[in-house]
Amino acid sequence: MRTDPVAPRPRIAPVTEAVGETAAILASVPGIDRDSGPLAVFMTLANNPKLLKRFTVLAGFFALKGELSARQRELVTLRVAWRVGCEYEWGQHVLIARRCGLPDQDIHAVRSTSVEATGFAESEQALLTATDELLDDCNISDSGWLGIRRTLSESQTLEFIMLVGLYRMLAGMLNAVGVERDAGVPGW
Repeated sequence: MRTDPVAPRPRIAPVTEAVGETAAILASVPGIDRDSGPLAVFMTLANNPKLLKRFTVLAGFFALKGELSARQRELVTLRVAWRVGCEYEWGQHVLIARRCGLPDQDIHAVRSTSVEATGFAESEQALLTATDELLDDCNISDSGWLGIRRTLSESQTLEFIMLVGLYRMLAGMLNAVGVERDAGVPGW
C-alpha cells in the first residue's frame, strides 16, 4: 500500500509583508473587521501580485456591483463551498451571509442534499439546482434553465453562471494550497 507524505499546510504561505502596489491592493480588500488586516486568501494571492490585482477586481464586481441580491449571491456561494468541500470559503461566507441578514437556519439549509428539503422559495431552489448542475456537469439542463429564467434576467443569469465559476475556481485554489482559516472564522 502506497502512503503519500502529508503535505505541509499551507503549501504556499501567505505574504507577511507587502510593498508598493501590492500593499495598496491589500489595504483596499476587506478583512473580517477593520483591525484584522487582509484575509489569508488575499495574503496568499499576494504571492502573485498581478493575479491578486485582477482577482480583487472580479470578486469586487460580484460583491459590490452585481445585479444578484446579496441573499441570492450568498446562497449560491455557500452551496458551491459546501458541495466542493472548501471549509475556508464556507466559513468566510457564513460570516458574510450573516452580515447580509441570512439567518443561520437558511445558511445551514444550503447543506441539504435535497434542494426541495431546504424550505426555500421556488426561485431560490432553482438557483441551488442550477448551481448543482453547473458543478456536476459544467452545464445547466433545460429544466434548470427554465427554473432560473423565471426569476433572473439575461444579465443576472450570466452573472449567476460566472459567480458559480468564480467560487468553484477559488475553492480549488484554497483547497489545493491549503489556505488556513482566519481567526474567528467558523468551520464546518
